[in-house]
Amino acid sequence: MVDLETGVVLDFLENRKKETIESYFKAKGEGICNQIEVVSSDMWDAYAGLAGSLFPQAISVIDRYHFFIHLNKALDASRKAVRKAFPNQDVFKCIRWTSLKNPEDLSTDEQEKLTQVFELNPQLGAIYELRKKLKHIFDLDISKEEAQEKVEEWEKEAAKLEVKSVESFIKTLHNWKDKVLNFFHQRLTNATVEGLNNAIRGIIRRSFGFHNFQNLKTRILIELG
Repeated sequence: MVDLETGVVLDFLENRKKETIESYFKAKGEGICNQIEVVSSDMWDAYAGLAGSLFPQAISVIDRYHFFIHLNKALDASRKAVRKAFPNQDVFKCIRWTSLKNPEDLSTDEQEKLTQVFELNPQLGAIYELRKKLKHIFDLDISKEEAQEKVEEWEKEAAKLEVKSVESFIKTLHNWKDKVLNFFHQRLTNATVEGLNNAIRGIIRRSFGFHNFQNLKTRILIELG
């Protein structure tokens, strides 16, 4: 459990089961639960539904990082299809991580290689550009209503490609759209949590593993709480 504004670990539970989380917060009492304003989570129903069941005053936000993972999968599925269709084309080899990198992080050689790839396969290039456009929307300082208008325009453009993996992503976007767009309410993400997850893994490695949960919890709260 993390305070997304301060980056402080508030508590560490033994498992991620829905009943464990519900029991934990119900024990805290309605006074605490009613103070929570935003719940940011991945696209697991047990987490995403907490705002409605436990925190009546809270807005549920689907973390943008986990949301974009689904778009990355759509891009990578198309890359695999191209690689399979042209097994002897060297230009399509070893481009997975290059294609998934943020464009601003690409080296000159990587940019040139992607240019070659997209010249030979414009459809893959079109999906790559769609991914850039959607990321740009989420980088804008705009209202939820403005974001919804831009995202729906993006959906129409993406649907024109008639690519199965992209259509699957559009369906995911449609199903989670309201909670995805809630990001524009306070622009909170799970980035801090992901960093803390890595720090916790480091604690476990340094200790050569913990055989007692309470000892692990105590160490995490000492270092990260």
